[in-house]
Amino acid sequence: MLQESTKEGKKRIRLIIILSVLFVVVLTGLYFVIAHARQIQKEIEGHITDAVANIEQGVLKIADTAEMFISFYALIEQADSIAHSVIIDEESIRFEDPVLQFETAVAECEEAITLYRSALALYNEAWQLALDLSYSDGTSTASYGIIEMYFIIAGVERRIEILHRNEAMRLAEIERLEEERRAEAERLEEERRAEAQRAEAELAEAIRTKAEQYAQHVEALANYVHNLGIKFDLSTMVTNQNERPANQIRMGTAEGLNEGWYNGCGWIAAYNALIRLGNPQHPAEIVWHFETSGGTVLGGVFGTYPHSIEAYFKSLGYDVRHTLFPQVTLDIDEATKTSGVSILAYLHSGAAHYVMVEYREDIDKFVVYNDSFARKRSTDLGFQSLTNTGSAIDSVLALIKETPEIVFSFSLITIS
Repeated sequence: MLQESTKEGKKRIRLIIILSVLFVVVLTGLYFVIAHARQIQKEIEGHITDAVANIEQGVLKIADTAEMFISFYALIEQADSIAHSVIIDEESIRFEDPVLQFETAVAECEEAITLYRSALALYNEAWQLALDLSYSDGTSTASYGIIEMYFIIAGVERRIEILHRNEAMRLAEIERLEEERRAEAERLEEERRAEAQRAEAELAEAIRTKAEQYAQHVEALANYVHNLGIKFDLSTMVTNQNERPANQIRMGTAEGLNEGWYNGCGWIAAYNALIRLGNPQHPAEIVWHFETSGGTVLGGVFGTYPHSIEAYFKSLGYDVRHTLFPQVTLDIDEATKTSGVSILAYLHSGAAHYVMVEYREDIDKFVVYNDSFARKRSTDLGFQSLTNTGSAIDSVLALIKETPEIVFSFSLITIS
């Protein structure tokens, strides 16, 4: 009985031990299960936290990327606005806008480049953020955009080069124009100096001429005063310049060669013509005109110029015709008949001589005054008695041709 009881006790103890072991095992397993569940919960919570953080970071990156692109395009727009305001004509040395200055244009282009470079930096950063967000297809797009930006910057840098080149050309053009202006100013100054020298020389010549004229006029005035003192019968022709009062009239400055007997034939021919024209003048007035108008040859040594006699009669209002070398150009006799009064100049073996010739209808002859050849011929022909004052001849042309001492006639002045 006792043995059975002991066996029963041992079974109970063994059962208790087994149950205790099982309980411990169960508790231990449960502990590990609970601990593992807690570990899994923590890991899940960590993953959720990381996921939320990653989502938030991604959203921020997307926002930053969008903001960078917005800033990028704003910079591009600003840079384009500045760069495009600098209009450059590569073929011209001037800006289209004349107000635009070189320094301003270069500064604007450099500012545009700075903005473009800032935009490029933003572009790179924005695309890097985009790539971090696994935009794998953006790599080539970013590369094209960067290349395009570099081309834009290179274009603006080219504008700066053009600006510098154009400015250099403009400065060279300014220098060229300035050099032309200086050369023109020097030329004008040289012309001014030359003109001043010419004017000075002309003034000196004018003064000298006036002085000479004054000296001549002083002499002419002395002659005028002297001549006025000689009485003339203004109705009487002068038929011989070697006789008084004609031989006393002075003309010119050559002492001994300025009296009527030597050089008076020109003024005498004019004096006689004026009497016949009904407008007598004192010899002093006629000589004064010749001396003060440049009408005397070498100061009167060789008498009077034919054109001066012509001019004198024109100044008195007469119709004057002057013919040089009349023997070969017209009929001297007919010309004298038509005009009524003429002054003939001829060259003879001793000198040159003027005579006044008129045609007298009452005797149908030509009357020559103050001519020794005509006087001799008139006497030979018996005509002297017909005129009392002049020498009557049948033909003036015949007188010239048939007088061996007369070489040729060189001037005929007809006066109406």
